[in-house]
Amino acid sequence: MKKPIILVLFALLVAAIGMAQKENAEQEVLNLAKRKFVWMIAKQTDSLANILDDSLKYIHSNGWVQTKKDMVADLVSNKISYEQVTISEAATRKYENTIIVIAKGKFVGKINNTPFALDLLFTEVYIRNHKNWLLASRHACKM
Repeated sequence: MKKPIILVLFALLVAAIGMAQKENAEQEVLNLAKRKFVWMIAKQTDSLANILDDSLKYIHSNGWVQTKKDMVADLVSNKISYEQVTISEAATRKYENTIIVIAKGKFVGKINNTPFALDLLFTEVYIRNHKNWLLASRHACKM
């Protein structure tokens, strides 16, 4: 009689550990997504480059597409600069080694010295590469 109870308890423990790992990974990526904007504002391109996948497609709300190389170069050259990013809502979904972040935020900065202030809805796709999470894709639309 004790063996079935032990098996049930073991199954519940395994499920709880799995759920905690999922939640921890999602929180880790959500924190990373927020730090990414801090690095973009501060032009910490070394930190930023470490979390961008080599095949990144960063799609802006106006259809402009940047690669990892473009994104870093455009920050360094001041082609684009961010002054403030305020995230108002964010949610995550996890699929094996992929976490999707769907969020809303206000973005303030300049493109070619022309100011912008945009309310955006954006989706970011992070993939697990060994022990690190990398931003592989991002798409934004104006609200």
